[in-house]
Amino acid sequence: MDLIFKHLNNRDLAILTWIAFVLIASFSFKFLRKHVLDILKTLFSSTFIILFQILVCCTLLIIWALIEADFWDIKLLKSTLFWFFGVGIFVTFKAIGKDSLYFKNTIKNSIKLTIVIAFISNLHVFNYWLELISIPILAFTGIMLSYNDYKTKDKRVNTALNFIINSYSIAVLIFSFYKTIVNYKTDFTFESLQNLILPSMLTLSILPLAYLVSVFTAYEMLFARLYNVKNEKYSCFYIKFKIILRGHLNLSKIRNISLNLSPYYVNETRDINQYLRKIEKPVANKPQ
Repeated sequence: MDLIFKHLNNRDLAILTWIAFVLIASFSFKFLRKHVLDILKTLFSSTFIILFQILVCCTLLIIWALIEADFWDIKLLKSTLFWFFGVGIFVTFKAIGKDSLYFKNTIKNSIKLTIVIAFISNLHVFNYWLELISIPILAFTGIMLSYNDYKTKDKRVNTALNFIINSYSIAVLIFSFYKTIVNYKTDFTFESLQNLILPSMLTLSILPLAYLVSVFTAYEMLFARLYNVKNEKYSCFYIKFKIILRGHLNLSKIRNISLNLSPYYVNETRDINQYLRKIEKPVANKPQ
């Protein structure tokens, strides 16, 4: 634990301070407590816990492989924990209901040049109090920007809010780049390189799990539409089995089958293989 806190910078400490404040406030006010308890019930549901445990096991397996490759050591624990409770959980759980485009975009985002810029901007941060003040201002500005894009769509408000975020980002980059140039001997080390590429390595390594989660939930939603199917020739179990044989792990095929499937035609068909061959194609109209 001491090793983790030793590697926390002022921005990390400010974020943790606000998280602690929000949690305390959430349980202190009655009107917020109910919503927090509802969220906790969702988080502690059996499905979430099982998926979370699988994610933990996969992450530990990836770390073990990195240790065997002489890449990971205890100094990377902070970066690993921040990745896990940020990107790792987000990427895995957001994969639910997504198509293959989501995974292509995730791969692209994991190897973008902006990762280097984000890493450098986090090497040197402002003092604790300035970071503590900046975080709620930026969070509120981001929320207002999202609300404006979704509801009011006022260009003047959008310009003003973007100016605040961009001004802060430029200030952070100038400060970080200056400090990095001045302290290049201590910043450009193998440990810094490890911290730079570790999040991308972990994200790319966890994608197979996220993909399987997406496939599983796609089949789950598809099979929910077959709950009242009573075909005289085929059992519901057999129909599901044939769907899996047709869809395999191909999200596009599963999505096409789900979009084009009609429980009525499933009930009436006498050749399930021929019917599935028709609906696995990306056609706009359902086969008749």
